[in-house]
Amino acid sequence: PRSTTPRRHQVMSSDLNVESIGALIPPSCVFEELPADLAVYEHVVAAREAVLSILAGHSDRFLLILQPRLGPSDQADGESAADAALRLAADAKAACDAHPQLQLLVLPTTTDTTPSNEALRSLRRSLLALNRHGVAAAAAFADTITPQYVSDLLAYACVPASSAMCELVSGLSMPAGGEGAA
Repeated sequence: PRSTTPRRHQVMSSDLNVESIGALIPPSCVFEELPADLAVYEHVVAAREAVLSILAGHSDRFLLILQPRLGPSDQADGESAADAALRLAADAKAACDAHPQLQLLVLPTTTDTTPSNEALRSLRRSLLALNRHGVAAAAAFADTITPQYVSDLLAYACVPASSAMCELVSGLSMPAGGEGAA
């Protein structure tokens, strides 16, 4: 049977909350554009081992995850997430030097709720900067796309409890916990 709804109503009722649709750049292209070096990967592996040791109870250290806050003026600047992460990184290193029982991870702030090419690049830039400055990084994933672009740079991941995210965790190379757990 034919629909009696006029065509103009079908168009207006479709994708009402979608601003735009565009293709994401493949992860391999972002890896080539923003590569990590051997020193970064050695730092990530050592941080993952430290986190695993803490979570398993084999270390008497404490795990603390920090996230910089960005104000409205900061969010207008594309590089400010990396800058805020680096400011926090300096404080984190000082805290670890003063309190060696702490293992600090920095969770970069993202302003986008859905992955976009620029948001994925910005997050990768932030994570590279943190690791190059000797500060381990963490991430909270709300989707199954973002990890493909940054999981090689993380010491820890936090994910919400859902079947899709549980499947994601099974493929991650770093320690991961459920939302609200650490």
